[in-house]
Amino acid sequence: MNEFKLGNIVRDVITGFTGTAFNKTEFLNGNVQYNIQPKGENNSYPDCISVDFHTLEFVEEGCADKVPKQSKDLDIPLGSEVEDITSGVKGIVTLKTFYLNGCISYLVNIKETMIKPAAEAWVDQHKLKVIGKGITQTYNKPEKNSDGVTTGGASVRNMFGKRV
Repeated sequence: MNEFKLGNIVRDVITGFTGTAFNKTEFLNGNVQYNIQPKGENNSYPDCISVDFHTLEFVEEGCADKVPKQSKDLDIPLGSEVEDITSGVKGIVTLKTFYLNGCISYLVNIKETMIKPAAEAWVDQHKLKVIGKGITQTYNKPEKNSDGVTTGGASVRNMFGKRV
């Protein structure tokens, strides 16, 4: 897998779109995307674009040396059943996003809610505790082509696995 440091300047080999790796999101189905922030012109602040990791290439170091280290001691595996310690809300972790400022957030699909259908919420890492195994990750790594490059991953529309 192409691993980049947040803050690196990267380029999408398909479109040529270039910018700073602003955040990294890991999906329950195994896909990984980086949000790429292009340089602004005339004091503009352009939107980030999400790009799958396998189409990105390293351009230069960028501001990666200034990015705070992220806390791995609280790492929560995707698919885990968690509880928000401040609200008591429980759910399953389906996405994990690492930010340029050092924060890590998880998308929690809320199991029991007054809102129907079920809701989801982004919760900061330090507010979550693992309370169960949740669901298993059902992603199968794609085969590599003759150049040794993976060709993609499973559709994000089928990202929930079997209950353990």
